[in-house]
Amino acid sequence: MGRGLKQQWKEFRGREPGERFQISHRRAKETSDPKARTWRLLRILGAIAMVVLGVIFSLIPGIPGFVFFFVAATILAAESLRFARALDATEMKIRGMFSGMRRGRRGHRVARRHS
Repeated sequence: MGRGLKQQWKEFRGREPGERFQISHRRAKETSDPKARTWRLLRILGAIAMVVLGVIFSLIPGIPGFVFFFVAATILAAESLRFARALDATEMKIRGMFSGMRRGRRGHRVARRHS
């Protein structure tokens, strides 16, 4: 818990996609904080609260509930290696979909009508 949130985000963004969440999980587990169990419980309760807020805000038009789901997923990835692996795999799939969409746009030609 010694590093600031801004520093953690900077480190996270600088890591290679496909392994960011697993590395973050390992770093969280390396902590030798004597109050680690208490912090772990508080993080899990915070993630549950974020999921609840995400559900509530996704029902209200105009408020992006997915942001709360993303934060909850990130918190849970720090606690669970299985969850971290799933998020890394999901990130790679989403990146693959978006890169395929970008390639499709560049390679797409508009057909002209010949009159």
